Amino acid sequence: MKPLALKKCLDILQNYLEYPAYSLESRLHHRDEKQFIDQNTYSEILNDLREIMRWLNKIHFITQKTLRALNLDAITYLQRAELYYSVYCVHWKQIKGFTLQKEFDEFHKTIPDYTHPKWIPLLTQFLEKISHFSWEIALKNKPLPEKISILQAVPSFFVEHLLPVMSEKKIQANAKAMNPFKDQNYIALRIVLDKGKDETALNVIRDECLQFLHRSRIKTKLDPDIPFLIHIPLIQRKLVSKSKFYESKKVIFQDKSAIIACILVDPQPLELILDVSASPGMKTRLIQELTQFQSVIIGGDIRRDRLKATEKLLNQMETPNTHLIQWDGANLPLRIGDNFQQPIFDKILFDAPCSGSGTFLNDPEMKWHQNKHILLKNVIIQEKILKQLKKYIQSGTTLIYTTCSLYPEEGEYQINKLINKPWFKEMKPQPLMKGISPSYSINDSLTAILSSPEKQIIGLGRIFPAKQRSQGFFYAKFKK
Repeated sequence: MKPLALKKCLDILQNYLEYPAYSLESRLHHRDEKQFIDQNTYSEILNDLREIMRWLNKIHFITQKTLRALNLDAITYLQRAELYYSVYCVHWKQIKGFTLQKEFDEFHKTIPDYTHPKWIPLLTQFLEKISHFSWEIALKNKPLPEKISILQAVPSFFVEHLLPVMSEKKIQANAKAMNPFKDQNYIALRIVLDKGKDETALNVIRDECLQFLHRSRIKTKLDPDIPFLIHIPLIQRKLVSKSKFYESKKVIFQDKSAIIACILVDPQPLELILDVSASPGMKTRLIQELTQFQSVIIGGDIRRDRLKATEKLLNQMETPNTHLIQWDGANLPLRIGDNFQQPIFDKILFDAPCSGSGTFLNDPEMKWHQNKHILLKNVIIQEKILKQLKKYIQSGTTLIYTTCSLYPEEGEYQINKLINKPWFKEMKPQPLMKGISPSYSINDSLTAILSSPEKQIIGLGRIFPAKQRSQGFFYAKFKK
């Protein structure tokens, strides 16, 4: 990386380490120096920073071990940023130590006042030492949960919190599936259903799409559960996104987990559907496609910027019969009468704000916002919005509750609390679709209430990164 680009990268990383409360994205999109760096270099900076965020605790572990071996402890945020960048380059980008040393020599020569002169020889020692780092020695005698946390670069809170509902082996598999590994990670490519669920039209577009992908030498896997979904290697995403086939909006990228949520809504023409958390708009769009744009959707979001982005996307894709409102889901501005008999909404989709513990592949920074305080905050928000939704649930209304979380508090435990509330007594669990895994078994009472004669829990389910190769998601479907 050239000196000015490296300075920019280190500045942002230093700022993040010093003030972690602010997101990396907010720092990346407000840089005055952007015009002085070519687009390719800027993209390289963004990618490096995101990957450093992805492997942050693993990089931190190597750094701390090496610092102790060199008898170094008190270092500045800037110096730590240089060390993190060095570890990432050597262990992830496979850059040789002497090559990286040349990069730093040029950097310190071009910007002599950036680093204290006494630090430069210590950085050289560090570069020599990390090249010989041994995981076998470093992790010797450490318990498996700690090994999972370090090797798969997930916070210890994530591992410890899933142990009551998931084996160590499954935790490790799911954590690994949310990290990018060459030829192992796939991304979902959805065919746009301009003609609804018409099977003939779908087959024609899918065949065209597969022919294009094969001509472009892109590997494909047809989804076993969703006929309009194709999986391609994550590393080949750019080949699709730059194609005319993609630009003409015949296909879009959409995770399987979100598509399942829309299918569970089972939207029908002329239905009125409430989409409580509509941003970023992809689910709203698919719900309309599934009805050939003949349903009516009222959707909203608490953040104006997200709602504006949703409106822009839906307008670009020419999505009719969709109305967006900025609202707080816990205090919906929708008036109802006292004596109404018919359901106001036929379907309600509540894709709840949550910890995002199933989304680390797409949002690696989310890993480092996993703690009991944020989890509790999201659980309380979910409860408030669910309490608000009871006003709009009448006989015939179907509620679909989803979260992109692997934690039971945001899934099974929320439903466990609901089934004991008077307003939820008449809600009946509805079967989910093929391809969804069983939910966690958290207690006998929930199992007894929601079990079928075959002893299977109805109305609740999950998908896992390791099994379905998608985001981790929880689903619940009930009808009054």
